[in-house]
Amino acid sequence: MLENLKDITKKSFNHIDIGDLKKINCFFGINGSGKTALAACISDIDQDHTICFDTKFVEDNMSITDSNNSIIKGIKLKIGKQVQDEKKIKDLTQEINSIEKDIGETNNKLDQDKKQLYKILDKQLKEARTQFKTNSIHQKPNAEKDPVQAMEKWLKEAKGNELKNLDNLSDINISIENLQTKINLQTAFLNRIRQINFKELQKDLEKVVVKPDSRLSRIILAWLEEGLKLHKITEDNSGDIKTCLFCGNEFNSKNIAKKYFPLIKSEYSKLINRCNDKKSAIKALTINLKENYQSENYYKDVKENLDNIEQLLEDKIRNTEEKIEISKSITSNFNATIAQVKQSVLEDKEKFDELQKIKQRIEEYAKRWVGYSLSKNKVCFELKENIYMLEKETIDEKNKIETIRNRIASIKVKQSDLSEFSKLCNHKFESIGLRLKLEVDPNESGYLIKEKHNIGLHASDLSEGERRILAFLIFFYKMRNARDEIKPDTKIIIIDDPITSLDAENSYEIVEMINQLIREVQSIPRDIQLFIFTNSSRAFHDIGYFDLDQRVIKRWIINKDENGYSNAQPIDKKEYLNRSDYYRQIFNEVATFAFLSRSNVESQNSGLLYCNKARILIESHAYSNYNIANATSSATNFSTLMKVYNIPDKETDTFRKDLDIINGNSHGFSNIDNLILEEEYDPVSIQRAVRDIIGILNCKDADHIDCMLGSMLDKNKKIQLKGWSEKWGS
Repeated sequence: MLENLKDITKKSFNHIDIGDLKKINCFFGINGSGKTALAACISDIDQDHTICFDTKFVEDNMSITDSNNSIIKGIKLKIGKQVQDEKKIKDLTQEINSIEKDIGETNNKLDQDKKQLYKILDKQLKEARTQFKTNSIHQKPNAEKDPVQAMEKWLKEAKGNELKNLDNLSDINISIENLQTKINLQTAFLNRIRQINFKELQKDLEKVVVKPDSRLSRIILAWLEEGLKLHKITEDNSGDIKTCLFCGNEFNSKNIAKKYFPLIKSEYSKLINRCNDKKSAIKALTINLKENYQSENYYKDVKENLDNIEQLLEDKIRNTEEKIEISKSITSNFNATIAQVKQSVLEDKEKFDELQKIKQRIEEYAKRWVGYSLSKNKVCFELKENIYMLEKETIDEKNKIETIRNRIASIKVKQSDLSEFSKLCNHKFESIGLRLKLEVDPNESGYLIKEKHNIGLHASDLSEGERRILAFLIFFYKMRNARDEIKPDTKIIIIDDPITSLDAENSYEIVEMINQLIREVQSIPRDIQLFIFTNSSRAFHDIGYFDLDQRVIKRWIINKDENGYSNAQPIDKKEYLNRSDYYRQIFNEVATFAFLSRSNVESQNSGLLYCNKARILIESHAYSNYNIANATSSATNFSTLMKVYNIPDKETDTFRKDLDIINGNSHGFSNIDNLILEEEYDPVSIQRAVRDIIGILNCKDADHIDCMLGSMLDKNKKIQLKGWSEKWGS
């Protein structure tokens, strides 16, 4: 970044040094003071990374002729040529509008026929529900959207002409669900208790097995069996030598197998194992039945029998030499319980099947009746044919539109990368009341300039001010990769006399764009510097008006001494504040717009012209009275503005909307979004927002309003002003 300029000798500068430059510097000087020479000196330092707006930029970029090759450097521009493609697009667009109008009328007829057919379907369904006393039948899916398809489905239901009057059973669905639950529960119970094999159980209980020597107890046998498995020893093992996993000694596996397998396979051990397994199974079954069937009537009898069987198995394990018989009472009780549950399941299934048949018959006959009734309805078939015909017409018309749009797209194929700039320019032209508008010329990949009522313009039709505004817009966006992104290789930005030949209205807009650029440059952390030169006292004070203490912007005065040599001197805050007063003028212009009648506002359609001025009012008042810099451009200031202007909580949304309307249509920032360039604006809404701002200022500082507007406040306007202020009073 340039911190100083040494030994300036360009033109009227005679070996002058300028030091203590900041990131943003603003120079004021009358014509001939040396501003352009200093700007050129700075530009020469690093031309490859400098972009400069000056008279030469305007000339280079606005070299416009009336030929087909009219070009602005970096942006192609055509003026005053009504190209043949433009007429084609216009004619094709009109054709699309005509077809869309026809489609709209066709769709209205189509919607009416669909609604009428759906009403018939719905009426028939309701009659069926009433006649058959059921709510179980429903309208076909998407019937309201596609009633023809629904009608076809209903007609398929009409398989015969025979209809019967059927009675409805109360709570039939609940009964079916309850029976199904009961059947499932009982069936699961039967499956569980059938796991008990009484024949095998009785066989083991009756078997008499002499208990072997106590040295071969059940525990040792089990241990031996696990050991053989662990060492992978089978009954037919060969004489392999293995190593014991417990003691590490070697042994002959064949000898071990011969010695211990007979013990393990002994009748006693097998019987004990079988009894233990059956006992565990009985215990697990008892636990399962308790968890799932404890509330059932038959649970108690089954549990008692299971407990008895478990005890019999325990007795057998203690004494394998005793013959134990299962008592007839146990088996008979089991059989009785099974028979009881089976009978209950059978009865419940019969009830279930009967209810299902009744339900199916009701739904079947109800659906059949709907289809049969519709098949006899001539109006339905007439509507169906009309709908088919209208839908075909709509499809054909839409295909025509698609074909036409493809033709238009082929003409506009080169417009996509140019449209954004034209939108930005057209919004700016409209906001400042210029007659101009840009249109993308697809053949030349440039822009047609027209008068806002679509009248083509020639180069000679543009004023010098209009050319300068368009050139500044090109400059403002030429330095960017995107709308809000300055190119990273830009290090120095120079703006020399940006408002030359511009009237006050247009000067406001250019100054605000410069203020936006100041904020952008200040927020960029890299090496980038902005230099602004102006011969307008008002512009000098408006540029960076939010930085009175020169924390961001350093201000300079360029003048010539008695010998005609130029010099630049920094000025302090006091000298900067010594400026011409046009605040009152702005206030009066905004108030004049606010007092216009609704009809005048709508007919003039000039709301955008006052958004920037209204924003200047609120920002100037906020800064001078409450030291709130850049008041409306930052969302973080909103709560502060709410507080200092005593905005009632109930009007928070209204105040936010007012600021967004004014702010978004002036320098483009918004508390809500950044889409203002793509949205329609309403002049009445803008006037309402302006009235709110004046009302807020009146509530806060009535004397200030009286001082600014006293000369225009007659009786009627005072009444109006009071009305604007009422809702903002605390």
